[in-house]
Amino acid sequence: MIFIRSTECNCNGHARRCRFNMELYKLSGRASGGVCLKCRHYTAGRHCHYCREGYYRDPTKPITHKKACKREYELFTA
Repeated sequence: MIFIRSTECNCNGHARRCRFNMELYKLSGRASGGVCLKCRHYTAGRHCHYCREGYYRDPTKPITHKKACKREYELFTA
């Protein structure tokens, strides 16, 4: 039997749900198999750890911040 800790699905505070993927769990050396579902705040990725296309990472904020990702056009209007 395999027990999965809730900390193995680290969505950086941008998703409310995740799913377990056995293949990813095996590939990670049985360290993590969690995949975040429906990343919010313009984030994307398995752990909601990068910005969606059309957005950039604000270097002044941690990835856990709700406004860590900003629209690209904001870069030129500031």
